[in-house]
Amino acid sequence: MIINLTLHLNVYLFPMILLAIIFISMKKNQAQTMDNRLYRALLQSTFLMLLVELSTWIMDGSELPFAGLIMWATNLTYFLLLPIMSLLWVNYVYFYLFKKTLSYVKSFNMVCMLIPLGIYYGVLMTTIFTQWFFTIDRQNHYIRGFHFYLPYILVNIYLVIAFLMVMSFVLSEVSSFRKKQYLSLCVVTGIPIAANIIQMVYPNLWLSLPMTAFAELLLYVQMQRNHITTDALTGVNNRGCFNAYLEKKLEQRGENQNLYLFMMDLDHFKEINDTFGHVVGDEALMKAASIICEFFHRTDAFLARYGGDEFCVITYCQNDKEAKRLTEQLQQTFSESGRGRSQEYNLSCSIGFTRFGSETKVSQEEIIHRADMMMYMEKKRRRNL
Repeated sequence: MIINLTLHLNVYLFPMILLAIIFISMKKNQAQTMDNRLYRALLQSTFLMLLVELSTWIMDGSELPFAGLIMWATNLTYFLLLPIMSLLWVNYVYFYLFKKTLSYVKSFNMVCMLIPLGIYYGVLMTTIFTQWFFTIDRQNHYIRGFHFYLPYILVNIYLVIAFLMVMSFVLSEVSSFRKKQYLSLCVVTGIPIAANIIQMVYPNLWLSLPMTAFAELLLYVQMQRNHITTDALTGVNNRGCFNAYLEKKLEQRGENQNLYLFMMDLDHFKEINDTFGHVVGDEALMKAASIICEFFHRTDAFLARYGGDEFCVITYCQNDKEAKRLTEQLQQTFSESGRGRSQEYNLSCSIGFTRFGSETKVSQEEIIHRADMMMYMEKKRRRNL
């Protein structure tokens, strides 16, 4: 009994402590955003499952009073929680990709996902009599049922749905920068899938939940990296990330002969702030970021908020003529964004650009300065119209 307890404490205690530290850290230091709330719910469900599974292993074969009843209760609780954790993972991935949550009432896809869950719970409740998933023998040992694999299949179906959602973004994404972010999430989502399959085949390896906790640690590291490099208001890359990206491209001058830096400044933004207040001003910045993101969505472009009402984009163009055409199309997109909608202000922007490549061996500061000067010349020209 003591050896069994020590062995399983070694397996489960570390991931439980790890999840608890992450949860407390996030509660103290992270904003109450939807992605953070979903992630904390995922941590809580995994922690609870680790605790329940640890209890089942400790009580397995115990001769204590009511040990058999406790074994039934803890194992039923484990199988009740198992698909909830994977559903939370799907919700987190969905929000990460689409910036909105799955509605449990209005979403047809979510209703379809809940139907097999309802059937699963119905079958689980009959397991006491049918022994489909598991049973507890006279010596209070857990025994796998004939259909023990069904819960793992259901869990993996949900996780595979999340995996395929991310993979679709990986395959369709043109931007190498964003593709790397999606690939990272893809790998993290694949870890619990692989762990579940291995535990289904080799039940004594105890991999599923500890590896899920490890995947959630990697997810936390990715979230922290995103927080460091992401502008909190608009959700695009911040200035520090932009500087690092530009420096990297400058180090690869020979490979980047047709790279262009576009600097953009919102027109009359100060008037919007002064007239309608900072809340409306923030909304204008978020709307501008959304327009620029959508415009460059299918290109290998790097977008960042440079500061204040300035945004910058690094992307490939064949020549100055194409770069000029891009600026005109983007300005047209800004103009069209206000049509057909009642709003207090109109969004527009002034854009300057400069080319850098193997023949323009200049510093980062010089490139930014050139694009800035072009932008302010354009802003002055537009004001004089």
